[in-house]
Amino acid sequence: MTFYAIIISAYCNDNNDQKEILDRLKNPDVIPPTKCEACAIVARDLSKVASSKRIKDEMTFIEMSEEFCKTMLQYKLHKEKVGVERFNKEDSATFKTLKSMKERGVKIIMDLPEELWDEPSAEVSVLKQQCELILSTYEDELQEWFVEAKAKDDLTEILCKQRYLYKSERECLDIQKPMPKDDL
Repeated sequence: MTFYAIIISAYCNDNNDQKEILDRLKNPDVIPPTKCEACAIVARDLSKVASSKRIKDEMTFIEMSEEFCKTMLQYKLHKEKVGVERFNKEDSATFKTLKSMKERGVKIIMDLPEELWDEPSAEVSVLKQQCELILSTYEDELQEWFVEAKAKDDLTEILCKQRYLYKSERECLDIQKPMPKDDL
């Protein structure tokens, strides 16, 4: 069983969800997020939460962490990009064009039904599951980072480089560009 199948097994609510995601991952066009991409996105988004909310105690941290990974489902996959940039909360240029054409009355025929255009992709579903794995594995360290006012320290360094990723898995951290604040 691959790394992604283990994550999926641990975090799917029922066997139908698990089977659906595993089936989607078998598609050769589906490239799940790497551990590096997932960690970089989680660290960046948690840092944004830390800058906008003051988490003073364990209960506030638990409440935040229970909802946090659901926000990963807001990401859209941009297949034309690489690395962390593949995941952005805006529609891809392709889908912007398709939606614009549809609004102008052009009939769009695709393998993907229109009602699924805004649903999370398999890659984004795996991103959410990796987020849940990271938060549950490093819950104590993250809680300390938030509660003890260490949030000014670089979470990518603390979480990704020092804990979650092996040196050989850090490729996206070396080339990561900061996203504009309004994309977060």
